[in-house]
Amino acid sequence: MNPERAFIKQFRDIAVKRNMIVCPVPDPKGSYQYQEYRPFDFVLITADNVLCIEAKVEHNQLLPHQKGTSEAIESINPIAYWVIRKRETKKRGILYSIEKYRNKKKEIIMESNLIEHLVRHFQECKGWENKGVKDVSKEV
Repeated sequence: MNPERAFIKQFRDIAVKRNMIVCPVPDPKGSYQYQEYRPFDFVLITADNVLCIEAKVEHNQLLPHQKGTSEAIESINPIAYWVIRKRETKKRGILYSIEKYRNKKKEIIMESNLIEHLVRHFQECKGWENKGVKDVSKEV
């Protein structure tokens, strides 16, 4: 199995046990150029949020279209797009991290040797409220 798919499966197995839903975004059919139409790997649904998640293994970087997707989503909802990563280090062994791509740079939000900590982060991540948006639902 592809290392990225194995990582996503590992994450999904733990997320499901915590009453979350993982909805994969399927790979497009055809040649590699169609990857541009796949903005992230899966949607994670928690009790409080619907999150877009891109999974990476080792030092793979976001592709240009993924950076653009991240920036577009971040401009509307700063907690909606996340990158999770699994990598092996010589000193610390297997290391999992949660990252954001902001201002054209990678930011590491948290790191842990336990994948369960990644899942817990998303479970505890509270919804974002834009105080500046007018509620027009009552005007309709």
